Amino acid sequence: MGCVSKFSFAVDAALTVHHGGPALAKIFKHIYAALRLRGVNILYVSSMDPILESIGLEIVNHTYASTALGWGPNVELGNKLKANCEKGFIAFGPNITNALGMSREEYDKLVEDAVGEFGDKLKPYSNWDIYITRKPSSTEA
Repeated sequence: MGCVSKFSFAVDAALTVHHGGPALAKIFKHIYAALRLRGVNILYVSSMDPILESIGLEIVNHTYASTALGWGPNVELGNKLKANCEKGFIAFGPNITNALGMSREEYDKLVEDAVGEFGDKLKPYSNWDIYITRKPSSTEA
């Protein structure tokens, strides 16, 4: 392998939160539905190996990393990820309410409840798929 410049990219995430409560499950269900209405399957990331290979990339490694959301051994990182999720929920708001016919008040309450589920009580976490690929050199083809 040798040199880092041979690597084409690494990292993406499938927006799945584990060990959350009912509000987190519901908000992610709504996010997935709104994205599907626009032709986006966010859960596809964990099975991208064939696509990456079909465009000529060699899979060097496919693994994942787990991150705590609003808690964890690195509380500062957990709180930043919680804040990032909250900002994402707010940003998705207009798309979700329009696509799914929810009132803004109903959605804002769901965001409040979902954000309240982050932290020590439920210990939600997310797994981030990590792909390390490289473009084969012309001598390897």
